[in-house]
Amino acid sequence: MAEPHQSHVHYATHPSADGPIDLQAKIFRPENLIEPMPLLVWFHSGGFHRGTIENPAHRRMAIRLVDRGLTCAFVQYRLRARAEDLSKKSRQMLPSLIADATGYVPEIRPNMVGERAIAAIEDGAAFLKWATENAEDQNFTGRILLGGSSAGGLTVLNLLNVAPHLGLNIPEIASAFVMSGGFAYPSFVTKTKTPVLSLHGSREWQIPVTPIRAYAADPDNNCVLLEDLSHGHGDLRLNGDEPLWRAADRIVHFDQGQAPASARTASEG
Repeated sequence: MAEPHQSHVHYATHPSADGPIDLQAKIFRPENLIEPMPLLVWFHSGGFHRGTIENPAHRRMAIRLVDRGLTCAFVQYRLRARAEDLSKKSRQMLPSLIADATGYVPEIRPNMVGERAIAAIEDGAAFLKWATENAEDQNFTGRILLGGSSAGGLTVLNLLNVAPHLGLNIPEIASAFVMSGGFAYPSFVTKTKTPVLSLHGSREWQIPVTPIRAYAADPDNNCVLLEDLSHGHGDLRLNGDEPLWRAADRIVHFDQGQAPASARTASEG
């Protein structure tokens, strides 16, 4: 597999505790890209208080996905955001969102559903707007996939469901991938046609499995959950025995409409 070309782009400037912050995305694409490629937009883990787009794991992931025909963008979003950093609409909605989440998943950590999580929605929506407006210049086809790990996985489902309630316009998303994520706002579900593939460990403590089980159980959410006892939190792989190339194949095949293997089959394969 060839080493992909790496570049950084500035996509928005948003308020933060340290003043306006210039938000960037790190993009991986073939070295000599000629034909436009679909775009996988990925949100990193870190509980909304840490994490970076410079994570070495992103490169390892991108090498395999670029080789399979996807441009990959790893998106920086604000960390440790405050309520005053949010838009007026988001500030108005914040108490209702927090009450909805804490009543639904009492064991979830407050920082995973409050203003920090909402800021990530705003930033993710801003990047999707930038990607749509710059598709031709960036050699994107216009076909967009979403993915994320842990807090990033929460952000994916929040973008699909909560963003419209915040007045944020989201382009059509072809498919979505959630690694150790979940959805904690049952009153703010937006019926979406986007197929979602979620991987989660049965005993992960960082984000409980119960909310994603409930989300996947509703056929209106078009979500497939693969659950494995040994799934590593936020891992692209279903379990530690699975090679990364197989995990990358699962993403591409799911986006192409192929049903993923059952959790038992994937674990044993």
